[in-house]
Amino acid sequence: MREIDRLFEIRGATLTLRRIMREIDIRENHEEVYHRVQSRIRRWPLWIKSSHLVHTEEFEELKRELKKIHVRRMRHDEGYRKEHQQTIRRKKRILVDAQKLIQDQDFTRKNYVLRLLYRRWMESGHLFQPYEYELWTEFQNRIQKLKRSITKHRTQVDEIRAQSAKLRYEIIQESRTLNPGVSEKEIRVAVQHLIKKWKEIPQVDVYQEQRFWSWTEKRLDVLFRKSG
Repeated sequence: MREIDRLFEIRGATLTLRRIMREIDIRENHEEVYHRVQSRIRRWPLWIKSSHLVHTEEFEELKRELKKIHVRRMRHDEGYRKEHQQTIRRKKRILVDAQKLIQDQDFTRKNYVLRLLYRRWMESGHLFQPYEYELWTEFQNRIQKLKRSITKHRTQVDEIRAQSAKLRYEIIQESRTLNPGVSEKEIRVAVQHLIKKWKEIPQVDVYQEQRFWSWTEKRLDVLFRKSG
């Protein structure tokens, strides 16, 4: 559907909402009002997928009308008011936790908690539009910052891992040049030198280190035994 058609949809929804509010007293029929309102904004997810639409005057006018309906129901429906306030608090706590997580330097925990944040958000309840959309947008902005920091960290780790593999491979190559026929003292010094170099290499991947070490240990096995 073309953007102009969606704009007409939004404008039509706004006009319908105004008519609904003129026809029905929300103090006594708020459930009926909300049912009719929700049917008019069921295409909300499609509208917000078009980045141009959410910045149009038509969309802003629709949000203003929806907020008027929300304010009136908050005034007359105590159950709705309590549920809205509780949901707002839950979602804002999640936003605070997401902001704290951005500063966390433990990337293993960060990646795990990120998935929990999504689950918590889905279980926190659904607000009346446009409040859900506004908080969801804020949540997504913080999540994107989290994902960028995780991606940056992974890139750095991959670079270190590649360099680590290169250095360990060089040690393996160096171990192949050792001659078991030399004196025990020379063998002991050579082995200690290799082990010292090995320990100085950044450890970013336990599996990688164990794999390289097993290869090297096979080559040095005779030297280890001879050097005591």
